Amino acid sequence: MLPRGEYIPLESAIASLRREFPEALKAIAKAINSFDPRTEFDRETITGSKYGNSIPGFALTYGQLGAYLDIAVSKYASVLIETEVGVIESSHVAVNREWLLNQREYAAHQPEVIREVALRSYASKGATVTPILPQLEDQTPEVARTELRKLKIRIERNLTIGSDDQRDREIERLQGLLDISNADKVAATDEKTALARMVKTLTIENDQLRKARAQTAQPFVSVQPTASKAKKHTPTNVEIFNEEVRATRKAVAERARPLWLHEDFADHRTMDMVRTIRCLAETEPMGRLPETDEVLARWLSEDAAPPFAKRPGRPRKEKSKK
Repeated sequence: MLPRGEYIPLESAIASLRREFPEALKAIAKAINSFDPRTEFDRETITGSKYGNSIPGFALTYGQLGAYLDIAVSKYASVLIETEVGVIESSHVAVNREWLLNQREYAAHQPEVIREVALRSYASKGATVTPILPQLEDQTPEVARTELRKLKIRIERNLTIGSDDQRDREIERLQGLLDISNADKVAATDEKTALARMVKTLTIENDQLRKARAQTAQPFVSVQPTASKAKKHTPTNVEIFNEEVRATRKAVAERARPLWLHEDFADHRTMDMVRTIRCLAETEPMGRLPETDEVLARWLSEDAAPPFAKRPGRPRKEKSKK
């Protein structure tokens, strides 16, 4: 259990900072984003706690906190945050109060923060003033997940720029997701627009890279190919669907295993875990779950369930001896 008073929930702390001192929040986000995004915070600075107990395997990187703060600077303090154990509620992430106060104190002495505060103070003296920062917007978990997903894609692109073949495969993967979204009409308009923009951006970047390499490449002797180039295999809708099912099944198993190890779920049978997974899927992206509980229970039984969870029925309670 965390010491009372030493830690505060991330969501309420950032929401309060955004209302009272948005200039400092912007400076803190800039400082966090200047670190290596793969570096993790130590548990004394930021930790995860749920219902008074530590979250097993919890870890948060500078890149993940920076993405969360970027949303807070531009829109709102999100109710969800991406961590090394998946997407969780930001109210379950606890920040060391003294560390946060030190960050605020340091930001308050930065020249750009002092300048922005002075401008806001000057503007507030007018009769009618347009706010420097946009008003805090209402937010739903679906909107928060969409923003986090976009920022996650952006962070991963900045960390690794692969070869042409890797980039081509990424374009094909995104194009496939876009085609499925258009065919089935299950994706939201914002998500389809983001995918289309990403495909367009990567295609333009690929063309620019190839042109630059062609201009700087040394001349070479042309050699006649000995065999015709093999035609690229375009995956069918069935293959794409099967790959999504495999990815969903893997995500369900990886989510269920740590839950069974936790004391709160140690006595859960397979069908109990089915109900738990379906509840979590409402806020955590796991893919498209099976329509029936029987199929989901078979996945869990084959991939993640410990031996005791596969036994039928519930354990019998022993009668107290009189």
